[in-house]
Amino acid sequence: MALVDSEAAFGQRLAEVLTDANARQSILAGGIRSFSMLAFASGTPQSPPSDEAFRTFADGILPVGYNMATYSGLRRLHFEAATLVVAQLKQKVTGDGEEGKQKLPIIEKQARLAEQKRRLTGVEIEGELQPSYALIDAVNGMIETSSVLWIAPSKATSRDQEIQHGSKSPPSVVHLEQHTLKLSTPDANLEADCSNTLQLQWCLQRRALALDQVRLSSWECQSKWINQLLSILNTPPPPGHARVTLEQLVKADKQLWTELSRVYAGAGAVVAATAGVAPPFDEHILRLRNDPRITMFLLPLPVFAKEAKANAPGTSSAPAPKGAPKAQPKKKFKATKKAERNKPEVLAGMETITKDGQNVCWSYNMESGCQAALIGGSKIAKCAKGLHVCAFCHKPNHSQMVCNQKKRSN
Repeated sequence: MALVDSEAAFGQRLAEVLTDANARQSILAGGIRSFSMLAFASGTPQSPPSDEAFRTFADGILPVGYNMATYSGLRRLHFEAATLVVAQLKQKVTGDGEEGKQKLPIIEKQARLAEQKRRLTGVEIEGELQPSYALIDAVNGMIETSSVLWIAPSKATSRDQEIQHGSKSPPSVVHLEQHTLKLSTPDANLEADCSNTLQLQWCLQRRALALDQVRLSSWECQSKWINQLLSILNTPPPPGHARVTLEQLVKADKQLWTELSRVYAGAGAVVAATAGVAPPFDEHILRLRNDPRITMFLLPLPVFAKEAKANAPGTSSAPAPKGAPKAQPKKKFKATKKAERNKPEVLAGMETITKDGQNVCWSYNMESGCQAALIGGSKIAKCAKGLHVCAFCHKPNHSQMVCNQKKRSN
């Protein structure tokens, strides 16, 4: 809503210019409740009314017996109204203002907040629950651009956070726009904390109150959606599944607004809020909140196999009871210096200890061969001196004397 259409802004300026309460009441009773209405009540902004025409207009709108101060105040107010209408039209034509950045007048925001507090009894819209002016402007931008956008919970800041950040003035930047250098101050990039359940609830409630203020969605409708998300978050999962996470709630909320935007994507679809009519988003949100495309994000996810195995019976990592024998670590066999000195010359440079720490029979790898008796119970031939495997490649069924791998390496 622009300044020229704000009834609250017009009422405030009317009280500042006209001190006569009867005159103010008479103007409002005549149906003139905004600057745009007054600008076209007598003449047009392009063609100002003559003195005679404006006197006739004043006689019809002001109470009988008005004085010159009241008349001059009305004329001044009419001039300001015509000027504001021309300025707004010029801004739209030249494109000086960014699309979707049309801000509600502060007096309009304050009036809507006061009306909302009177209407929503039992809801204390203060502190963490009061939406910031930036959040209200972002929601109002949907009406200005006639398009539905998802406002992330992290962007649903509070008025307290906005006030505390207001002391820090961001630096001005120069940017090129339509071949013209312009100096502007970027918007404060505030983000709300939504890392836990309570913080996320506050963020969603602030966004719901902002939607209620601009009359796009009612507080009652938004409360049903928020309660649905939080109820699912606290529901115990079935066996083998994990609890629903905050990330899943945010994804479901994002998908709901994505589906809502498709409703208004067709030709002729207009995002508008009309006084006295049910908010336009309510019907679609109440339908979409149980849509499978949204609820699929709210299903408990299966636990990963490793986690299931770790939590399976009999695999507990609890400490062993006192008195139980401790498992001894497997000792690795190391060849002693004495054994290395006694190794035959023909086996010099070969590793006669396998990776699992077993000895390799020296005699088996020499020209004379091993004459000792074999020991049973092993897949690989073995005697008391060690395994009958090649001392070079540690493979069975041949010695280093005929090892092909040794020949290739030479």
